[in-house]
Amino acid sequence: MTTNTLFDWFTVLFVFALLAAPSLVGYAQDRRIDRQLKQAERRPLGSSARIHRFVPRASAAADRPAHSRAA
Repeated sequence: MTTNTLFDWFTVLFVFALLAAPSLVGYAQDRRIDRQLKQAERRPLGSSARIHRFVPRASAAADRPAHSRAA
């Protein structure tokens, strides 16, 4: 093998890695999401501490200042 041939092989491998990297990263993210969904299906309802429900306060409207339009 000559130096030029070796350099050509590394160039092809580098271009392949550049083209394949985004696809492999996306595949890994899909696997992670699928794993999380399967874990959530096995968990009993309401056992997750990461779920936060937004419940507005009754006095939230009273805390805001009243804005009036300039005439």
